[in-house]
Amino acid sequence: MADPMPPSLTANSPSQAQPNGRVKATVLSCYDLPDDVAQPDSVILEVLGASVGTGPPLARHKDRNSFKFGNNGGNANDLLVQATLSELYDSVVTFRVQFSDKQQPDLVAQFHMSNRLQVNETKWLILNLRPDDKKEKTLISSCDDSNSDSNNSAPTLRVKVVLNGPYRSEVASLISVFSSWFSTVDHVSSNLESSVDALKKLPAQIPAIKYLLLPILPMTVSLVAVLPIVLGVLVVGLPLFLPVIAMLLVTSLGVAAVGGLLYCSTATGRQSMLVFLHPIFTTFLATPTGQKVIYDVGPRPSPKNLAQFLLPDDIIGKLITSLVMDFIGSTSYLLPIVGEGFDLVWAPLYGICIAAMYDDTTPNLKYVAFAEEILPFTDVIPSATFGWLKEFGPTFLDQGKETVHHFTVMARRERSALNNHQPTKS
Repeated sequence: MADPMPPSLTANSPSQAQPNGRVKATVLSCYDLPDDVAQPDSVILEVLGASVGTGPPLARHKDRNSFKFGNNGGNANDLLVQATLSELYDSVVTFRVQFSDKQQPDLVAQFHMSNRLQVNETKWLILNLRPDDKKEKTLISSCDDSNSDSNNSAPTLRVKVVLNGPYRSEVASLISVFSSWFSTVDHVSSNLESSVDALKKLPAQIPAIKYLLLPILPMTVSLVAVLPIVLGVLVVGLPLFLPVIAMLLVTSLGVAAVGGLLYCSTATGRQSMLVFLHPIFTTFLATPTGQKVIYDVGPRPSPKNLAQFLLPDDIIGKLITSLVMDFIGSTSYLLPIVGEGFDLVWAPLYGICIAAMYDDTTPNLKYVAFAEEILPFTDVIPSATFGWLKEFGPTFLDQGKETVHHFTVMARRERSALNNHQPTKS
């Protein structure tokens, strides 16, 4: 996984665990160093107690006290520290600029790895440098190249950093399974395409085959004639046929889901889904929750954390989500026996969603929600909507009271003004 590196530029953390991650930094340049300092001797990368440094810079800027680093002439500028990915992700990175004049204090820049880097994604950073103060524990602020001010003369260090590490075991297994599935689907699709092409050529090769289409016309006419009768019977016997209709609807949805899955597994379907899913996945992966789900950077996020990421947190979004959740819970009444079995799956999901949305205001509501979904004949209770009313209801009441008070004051003023302008009787 690691690139071949000179031994002097590679370091392992003191951890006893087998390293499965690495942070690689390429030092590009030091800009706008103080005029009274000597040439930098090296740039040191410090992570988890391990340190590794570059050689001297390659060249100095002709007009500014700035220096360029590179690999020319044996002065390597690629720094590598290996450790477990979870330790690296939670660590603090320190870059230390050392000078040939040992009396000159070092210049340092620091940042939290998890705040600035994403696993397996290269970042170009511009880090503000300041003199090292052993007594000060505050992390040095830093900014990236998109937010930096080119006119700022503060000393900066420019680096390219990438944090590499493995997927979680379950994610790696899913990737392997999907890769095998897609390969199988592609193979079957190529065979089906050749078969379909052969079938399309049959009418031209066997002209008599077109006579097989003759029975289709009377069958279509009969179906159109019988359809109103079937619809009338269904309308009259709707209460009796409702469970059957629900079963047919569920079956149709299942068949449609299988067909959609098969289409999305083809090369064409994957390209179509990629356009839609790629921005969503990229946004998710950029969050701490996404990093913890996909990569082995520490403890797995809880179901509640995942639900908090997916569910809305605004007033309208929560209201719509709550109504939809309560509606889904009440649909079990359409199938009296099968529906209660569905509640065994829906009740835990319902409780997790309630906890994600309303734990801050109603921490015990998730238990009530789980109980009313898991118990028979209690699904009609709209627990999610009650949670929304508990969180936002007082705000609406206060606003309503203020509005009523405002109109009451206005009405009194209007009435008083009318009374004052009434003509007096002689």
